Amino acid sequence: MIVYALACIIFGKGILGMSRFTGGFWGYLGRCILFSLLSAITLGIAAPFCACRMLKWQKRHTYINGYRLAFDGNGFQLWGRILLWLLLTVVTVGLYSFYLPIAWEKWVTKHTYIG
Repeated sequence: MIVYALACIIFGKGILGMSRFTGGFWGYLGRCILFSLLSAITLGIAAPFCACRMLKWQKRHTYINGYRLAFDGNGFQLWGRILLWLLLTVVTVGLYSFYLPIAWEKWVTKHTYIG
């Protein structure tokens, strides 16, 4: 196991089983409170920006096989997607709403990378 770990480090492959989350409770709680207040004060206009900031924080504290994840999406991109998703939901008389969780995950995954 030690030889494998050293080989992974030397060849830059990451160590299998070294996945972890380093974020803490207080950091998460503080962001939830701050972003909730900000979204409420702006009547939801800041919600996509807050969601992107929270995703950046979550990904920055996530390691997969020793590699840190990163998120490069921003609020303007998410606003565009939300408007598109809303339009598609209206045009399809609500049927697209069943696909929204998948569309959300695809968008988040598209903007997540190993950094």
